[in-house]
Amino acid sequence: MQGKPIHDNTEHSSKQPDNEASLRLPGKALIDSEEEYKALVENLSAGVYRNTGGPHGRFIQANTAIAKIFAYASVEEFMKVSVSDLYLNPEDRKCFIEEVTRNGFVKGKELQLKKKDGTPIWGSCTATIKYDEKGNIRWIDGIIEDISDRKKAEEMLQHTNDILSNILSASPVGIGLIENDLISWANHEMIKMFGFRDKEAYTKKSIKIIYASESEYERVAGIINGKIRKGGDLVDIEASFRRNDGTTFTGHFKLSSPDSLNSSKKAIFTIHDISWRIKSEKEKMQKEKLQGVLEMAGAICHEMNQPMQTISTYLEMLLSENAKESRLHDKIEKITSQIERLKAITKKLSGITRYETLDYPSGIKIIDINKSSRSV
Repeated sequence: MQGKPIHDNTEHSSKQPDNEASLRLPGKALIDSEEEYKALVENLSAGVYRNTGGPHGRFIQANTAIAKIFAYASVEEFMKVSVSDLYLNPEDRKCFIEEVTRNGFVKGKELQLKKKDGTPIWGSCTATIKYDEKGNIRWIDGIIEDISDRKKAEEMLQHTNDILSNILSASPVGIGLIENDLISWANHEMIKMFGFRDKEAYTKKSIKIIYASESEYERVAGIINGKIRKGGDLVDIEASFRRNDGTTFTGHFKLSSPDSLNSSKKAIFTIHDISWRIKSEKEKMQKEKLQGVLEMAGAICHEMNQPMQTISTYLEMLLSENAKESRLHDKIEKITSQIERLKAITKKLSGITRYETLDYPSGIKIIDINKSSRSV
């Protein structure tokens, strides 16, 4: 570095390393040791400095790296700057001094600083404090690294995580994370789906709490373990789940785990409430059955009406030809009453509007005409 391995203000120069063993070295050996130390410091990529205390502070020693970090042309130029002038907010210098004075050191302290042209940078500082015999700050030794790229990467990662978190939170599908058989995280839809107040009431609990029963948990666990052990990285099944209020629902369950030997150690799972779909399918099935019943009932009514009308006509003729005292008159009236009963049945059949069944012998179910018809 322009003929000097490390710069210092002679007013506050000190011999390094500052320990008793080095002070006992012969003169030349001590000089050689100091030169080696200074060469080591000068070759570091991190900024090494010694400065005074106080709200402003000034540099006593500095290496080339710290001048480069703050974009100064030389160490000489850099050392003319007050320490507080390197802070993006000079008031932070006071906070730094208070902390290092209180603890005697700082380690990995992140500071918002600025280059010579005012460009903001982030620095990670580790420093120790040296006192004189009166207890006053003699100097502060420190190492500083430019961590601007790391902070930028962290901010970008945080931004990405925020976006991902918003996407997951807004998802209409429940999404959760299992760690060691416990629910460690869940999105808003999952909390809402199971009727919990907040995440704290749902997370850090066994995955068993979401299933409708212990047997259902065992069934699903068996399927999961079987599929994953066979090399499948995704389990996709339907299962019965229980809400916080005790009600149950059918959900479409998916689980993916990077650990084929123990999926409960870490896995991502999703649950989609498909109760509406099952209800819709049942309603569709009911409509299809009803349509079949209506078509059959219509055909029966159509086919029966003409024969019954013909029978009714002949019965009226027979009644007119046989007096009440006649032996046939009573029998004709009984037949007529049964024909009227058949007419009432066909009327019910033509008035069917819904699908209702009743139990029949041998476990068979038949259409309950009385409940299914609007004509009752």
